[in-house]
Amino acid sequence: MFFILTGGTIDSYYDTDKCTAIPFNGSIIKNYLEKTVQRDCHKDKFVQICMKDSREIDQSDRDKICDLINNSSKKKFVITHGTYTLFDTAKFLDENIKRSDVVVTLTGSLIPLSGFAPTDAPYNLAYAIANSEFNHPGIYVSIKGKVYPAKEKIVLHLLRDSIE
Repeated sequence: MFFILTGGTIDSYYDTDKCTAIPFNGSIIKNYLEKTVQRDCHKDKFVQICMKDSREIDQSDRDKICDLINNSSKKKFVITHGTYTLFDTAKFLDENIKRSDVVVTLTGSLIPLSGFAPTDAPYNLAYAIANSEFNHPGIYVSIKGKVYPAKEKIVLHLLRDSIE
């Protein structure tokens, strides 16, 4: 599995002074998978593109993700990403990835992976890994126990509203 890390709430801590989630300087995803889940990550690849709130993800970041996928020998990808522009990035990748043999699953969370209980992050991450492991080639978003093809038009605020 190839993990592409971009930050977002899933890879953040809560800053009480700013009353918001702030991405860590370095991703905690690999450590979480190794220590908490006890996943054997020695065959996995982890590349951190950036550590940003997804509203700050720009064209350069999306191009880097696309280049990594297009130029990799791996066929299974999980991208951790903030939820605000998750579907925008999925749509961009769907339109720009040249390979037809890859399964790419983007995921994020509404609550950080570390420091909160309960949080949707472990479930979303596990679901994304399973989707990339077992689904047919394509670009997907996996969040809240569902998998959406990148072409599907989803309004994230509807997903957010449904958890209340």
